[in-house]
Amino acid sequence: STMTDVTQYDGFIWKAAVLYAVMIATALFSLINNEASQGMLVYMSFISTHFSSLPRVVPKPFTSSLLLEGDQGQEIAVWHNLLPLRGYKGKYTSEDVSVAALKCRTVLYLHGNGENRNKQLFKYKWYHDIADAHVVTFDYRGFGDSKCPKVAFQTCPTEMALYEDAFMVYQLLTNSTQNGGYGIHPSCMILHGHSLGSAVATRLAAVLTKIGTPVGGVILESPLSSIMQVSVTTSFSPMSYMPESIQDMYKDFMKDNLKHKFESEKWVKEVSSPMLMLHGSSDMIIPPSHTNTLYNARENGEASKCQEGSDYDAGVPCSDLLLLDGVGHQGVLHEEAAQGKILSFATDIWKAGGKASVV
Repeated sequence: STMTDVTQYDGFIWKAAVLYAVMIATALFSLINNEASQGMLVYMSFISTHFSSLPRVVPKPFTSSLLLEGDQGQEIAVWHNLLPLRGYKGKYTSEDVSVAALKCRTVLYLHGNGENRNKQLFKYKWYHDIADAHVVTFDYRGFGDSKCPKVAFQTCPTEMALYEDAFMVYQLLTNSTQNGGYGIHPSCMILHGHSLGSAVATRLAAVLTKIGTPVGGVILESPLSSIMQVSVTTSFSPMSYMPESIQDMYKDFMKDNLKHKFESEKWVKEVSSPMLMLHGSSDMIIPPSHTNTLYNARENGEASKCQEGSDYDAGVPCSDLLLLDGVGHQGVLHEEAAQGKILSFATDIWKAGGKASVV
């Protein structure tokens, strides 16, 4: 009788273990397959809202802060120095509003995940002080003090939402002054995307190429080739330490279940604007292999839209790449070599853009 009880007990334990394993596997699958759960890992926007503050006064070099209201109900917070420091826009003359368009030296900066627009302040100051540029930056919906639409059960942010927010800011810059914009010619604008922002910049540039209004140039700093590749290469993912066979199984499973893809490797071929890519060799968050992938896809891809020598005689190569030895994810623009490369690239772009904007 005792032996029978022990056997039944062992059987119960075994069945309970199997049941718990199934429950855990189901929970993990639901987590992995859920758009909101994936979004928390991809965007980490809660860090930018709860663990990172924004100054009450707009920091230098910016002169203005505004809130764009989108047609979906999103509110996008923007900083820029397109206007002199005089207060609200109603006090500005038409000449004031047209200064940036006439100068033709504008940078639209797109930041990465887990941060708000205040994190990269030193870059904006560098562009203003050294490159003599007008600088515009913003927070995507759900980041910083930018707001998601008040819609029940809607996931926010999403991949498409980030693209839409970037396009809305672009329209503000390029719309005519009569239509509430700043009249900046697209060829006078450089998109600078860092980390996740590189994917937003790439997709935006591809869309602008498609509609016939390509920007002057694109700078990708510590870029990613896709979220899928980040998940198997970043040092912070357990999957990066798995055998290649396990990684392949994971990719096969996730290719139909990944909700936030950011496939820059696909879109980089569709950009006609010259591109400068920069990456640190010691980047543990996004390895430099991602930049090599993007560069090769752009240079070797049959669908590449870029034609050297066609960019208003800018003399800028379609694709340029700078790898910085011993530099990490956040350290690229601290390097003199990177600053020199960006300054040379931007100067040539803006020189050519000035000619195109008056054609």
